[in-house]
Amino acid sequence: MVEGRPQHLFTIPVGTDISSAVASQLISEFKDDPLALTDVTLLLSNNRAITAMTKAFVVHSDKGLLLPKMVAIGDLALDEKLSVWLDPIVEAEAAPWPVIEPVERQIVLANLIRRQRPQLTPVEVLKLSRRIAEAIDQLEVEEIALDRFDDGFVEPDLALHWSDAYRDFRAILTAYGAQLEQRKLLSPAVRRKLLLNRLAKRLEEHPLATPVWAVGISTAAPAVVRVLKAIAQSPCGAVILPNLDIGMPDFEWDAIGSVDPSGDEMRRTGDETHPQFHQKLLLHRMAIMRSEFALFPGCKDNARAKTISQAFCTAPATADWRELPAALKKLGGCRTMLCADSAEEARAIALLVRQALETSERTVAIITPDRELAKRVAAQLLRWGVAVDDSAGNPLLKTVPGSLLVSVATMLETHFGPVPLLSVLKHPRSRQGSLALNGSVMCDNSTLFFAGRVWVSAVTA
Repeated sequence: MVEGRPQHLFTIPVGTDISSAVASQLISEFKDDPLALTDVTLLLSNNRAITAMTKAFVVHSDKGLLLPKMVAIGDLALDEKLSVWLDPIVEAEAAPWPVIEPVERQIVLANLIRRQRPQLTPVEVLKLSRRIAEAIDQLEVEEIALDRFDDGFVEPDLALHWSDAYRDFRAILTAYGAQLEQRKLLSPAVRRKLLLNRLAKRLEEHPLATPVWAVGISTAAPAVVRVLKAIAQSPCGAVILPNLDIGMPDFEWDAIGSVDPSGDEMRRTGDETHPQFHQKLLLHRMAIMRSEFALFPGCKDNARAKTISQAFCTAPATADWRELPAALKKLGGCRTMLCADSAEEARAIALLVRQALETSERTVAIITPDRELAKRVAAQLLRWGVAVDDSAGNPLLKTVPGSLLVSVATMLETHFGPVPLLSVLKHPRSRQGSLALNGSVMCDNSTLFFAGRVWVSAVTA
């Protein structure tokens, strides 16, 4: 630990619910004065973390209590949530421009793409506009200036299609920035960065007298890092990282990534795919050593955390696997199943879920990035009357109103072609009379605006 620096840095190991651990600790600290819990501010990663933290407080409280203030600093709309801390600064500084609306942003990018590549279809233009918007967000989160992309930024031996794509991307970035400045609007990531910078400045100049805990935030975005650094140095602040491997040997930690001699950034020559890489990048940008972190009160090392650490060790450290004890070579509570296809996999998962639900007061969660598998499992469970609450939701275009909107847009694009027209007439939401429409549809090289009513006659057998 660095001399003179207070110990406000903690980590919660794998296998321990971070929301449950924090809620239990706060309730025990303020059990004598439950109202004092309202003075605590928790900075969380996203809205889902706020939901999980709220449920944890409900579980650990014997009776009703007032919750602490919880703010998701990963949210792109932070105006109202940070207003209590930002008001004194906003009075002295000009308020930032408003953020551009998502739909308006996509339309702006789509028009710019069509200028550069008029041969693309409307569907390709919309898809590309979403991808470029995501790329712009990543650049702005890492605070990489858009004007950095000049002719000298690209390697000269790139293939021709890569050079053309880069040239178009640079032209779109330049025009996009000019349009935002003309409209006096900001991108979501840029506005969030300005608000977080003001929050970090406020915490540095006027440390709060009430507890401020940053819980479960592992992003290494520079604006977030400045806030975490200010909280770590605050007398009432605490930074609680998830799953920071403080027991990893130093030679493995050094192999993940090395620091540039200039000290400005980590060299990306290490193992960027390692789970601890971004944790190390975060610590480097905070100018904090890993040895300064301690286990969160009430937490302790467990066998699962050690097994997972060994499973994700760096390549040179795999030679030590032969010397590991048997207890560190298995992961308790896990099983492996080999299935012939995805249908058999879905049936097996559904059977395991049904078996678990036969035990009273037991709940089951299915976690998978495969949306097709999730749908198959949900369909299998419906055979036994088990309805699955899918947290990912359903795509808008897969809903009944969304499919009608797509059918109408296709019908207008094809100038009332036979097949699209029949798909609208046969839609369950179509009826005799009129269908009110307002909006726009991109057709070839122009945008078709329509408003009013489209008359649809009912088809009867």
